[in-house]
This record gives sequence, structure tokens and C-alpha cells, in this order.
Amino acid sequence: MAPGWSAATRVAFRFCFVYFGLYALATQVAGGILLLPGVQTPALGTAWPMRDVTLWLAEHVFGATPPLVYTGNSGDTVFHWVQTAWLLIVAIAVTAIWSAADRRRTEYVTLHAWFRLFVRFALVSQMFYYGMAKGAVAVPAALAAHHADRPARRRPLRPRSARHRVHGAWCFA
Repeated sequence: MAPGWSAATRVAFRFCFVYFGLYALATQVAGGILLLPGVQTPALGTAWPMRDVTLWLAEHVFGATPPLVYTGNSGDTVFHWVQTAWLLIVAIAVTAIWSAADRRRTEYVTLHAWFRLFVRFALVSQMFYYGMAKGAVAVPAALAAHHADRPARRRPLRPRSARHRVHGAWCFA
């Protein structure tokens, strides 16, 4: 039988499990993992009750003046910073309660394996999301800039060996 985890490792695992789970539900991360045909999973952070808790805390605790912007693609807004702060506080509280209630357990091997799988899928889904979002802007802009000096119909035909490697890569992208 393998020895159990140290107390610090158990507390750190509990905190990471709770915080990353809450963060995934509050942002688009969970929606990127739970893909269903014809269904768009919303980020729960901008829906009731998380939105209302964030707006109340922003105004009454952090002194932010309404209205707060929470739509769009940027997570660098007062709304999202306040939400991240209270998710952190909730995660600390839940970790403390979980640690007190489950202090006899020596490890979480199975939960850790599932959590690692979740984090991996979350990371991959966000990398695809980011790459597609940037590619939808960057590829057409790069192609337009590459051919801005000559219209497509007047472009002379050249053998592939005479073309630049980057041009060939863009043709197959």
C-alpha cells in the first residue's frame, strides 16, 4: 500500500479542485469541454446568480460604480476581476470546510486522475478556441496583406519552386 499524501498536498489539491472547477463554470472553459450539437453552453459567470453576486460585491465591497461591462471576449474588466476575487474566497472557504470534514482521508488518487483529465481537456479546448479565434482574424488579414499590391486576376502564374515557402503554407491553411 502506497503512503498517503501529506496534509499540505491534500489541502492544495482540494483548493485547486474547487477553484478550477468554479472558474471553469464561471467562464467559457466548461462550455468548451461540454460540446453538444445545437446547444451552446453559456458561461455561468454572466448568468444569474453569479452575475448578481458579482455586481453586488463590485458595488458594495469593491466600490466599483455601475454599470459594469461583462459582455464581449475580454476577461480584463472590473466585473471579471471582482468575480475572480470572490471565486478565490469561496474556494478558500470550501477548502477549509472540506479539509475539516474529510481530515481522515490520506489521498485522492481517483479524484486526482479525473481532475487531471478535466484540466487537460480544458486546456486543449481553450487552445483550440484561442487558435480558431486568432486564426479567423489573422489568416484573412495576412492573405489580404500578402496580395494587397496585386489583384488576384493579374497575379502571374509561377511554378511552385519559385514561390516563397510561407505563401505555400497559407495556400493550404
